Amino acid sequence: MRIAIITSAGILDVKQSWFFDNILKKYIIHNVYQDLANSERTLCQLTKDSKITYAIVRPPQLVDSPITLDFEYGEDNNYPKGSSKVTRQDVASFLLRSLFDEKLQGNRSFNLNSKREIPTKLDIDEMLKETLSPTLFIIWKVLKTIVKIGLTGLVLYSLKTLFNK
Repeated sequence: MRIAIITSAGILDVKQSWFFDNILKKYIIHNVYQDLANSERTLCQLTKDSKITYAIVRPPQLVDSPITLDFEYGEDNNYPKGSSKVTRQDVASFLLRSLFDEKLQGNRSFNLNSKREIPTKLDIDEMLKETLSPTLFIIWKVLKTIVKIGLTGLVLYSLKTLFNK
């Protein structure tokens, strides 16, 4: 018997954008990644001395675009270079492949990444609204507003000093 689960490439120690690494991942969605890492550890422990094998599939950001079949995978902590995005259809195709392809059998972890940029329309607020608790989502909106106000103030101050010289 073989089990395949999907977690996230976000649990790996891979550098993303500064904002993602230092704000989102560190303070807002860290519990999600901890839960995913715990589910991987639990799967490994439960299947350790059994005839059940597993495939852990870790995609990066999922996007709603047509299937490309133009992705790579790395194993364990090896994360392939690419766009840091992958289509949901590509993940589904690899998930099925990991279940039935003889070359991918055994207890293994696969990190997916698209080889090319995938056009997407990303609404970070919608994504976070669906992911976070209502309290954390409000905190996110407040922080975002504070940053906007701070940046606006910085720009206005810079303009004032430029014109007063």
